[in-house]
Amino acid sequence: MEWAHVHGNRYGTARGPIQAAIDDGRPMFLEIDIQGGLSVKSKLPETVLVFVMPSDPEVWVDRLKGRGSETQESLKLRVKNALDEIRTGVDEYDYLVRNDDLEDAVCELEGILAGEMCRIARVSGEVTSRYEEYLKTKEV
Repeated sequence: MEWAHVHGNRYGTARGPIQAAIDDGRPMFLEIDIQGGLSVKSKLPETVLVFVMPSDPEVWVDRLKGRGSETQESLKLRVKNALDEIRTGVDEYDYLVRNDDLEDAVCELEGILAGEMCRIARVSGEVTSRYEEYLKTKEV
């Protein structure tokens, strides 16, 4: 589906699981970077992008350091690229969730999912076909 070099590493997302979720009518959450999100949306315009970030940049840097997954060099590169990524996320994504509190962030994501699943564009075919089927078989 997409791949990119990000902060000196190569990341990607396979199309198979995404297509299976689409075919089954299931929502799917992908934890991918800014470039990946935009790449997926360019291929699947109905994609809803949610930018998740802490409100406080110091908290963000502390979390990166706390993971222990970043070398000093990769951490510097990530921080250097952060402002461009934040600008892109704010400009190009559909929603912003601040993950200062995990429970609050989960509630916000659940709200976004609930709202998106009720969009007319997502349910119109299902709703009309159900009524059409009923009216074909029942006399009013």
